Amino acid sequence: MSQQMRPEYDFLPLAPLLVLARLSGPEVAARVGVGRKAAVAWASRGVSVYTADRLALACDLHPAVVWGDEFYSARGARS
Repeated sequence: MSQQMRPEYDFLPLAPLLVLARLSGPEVAARVGVGRKAAVAWASRGVSVYTADRLALACDLHPAVVWGDEFYSARGARS
């Protein structure tokens, strides 16, 4: 039986988004309809490029403005 491969992703820090958006983690989580547990997880491990995109747009920011080139160079940014 073959082992199912999971894609690998880089995680981006949440802090730059919180600073630019002037919001707390729970406030950002509420903008995308998830709970406080998600905000705590994001703060501790970071966010995938897909989540980063979703969160930045929910805060009326472009993810490249928040994370710069790191957003485009992170694993998972290109398919």
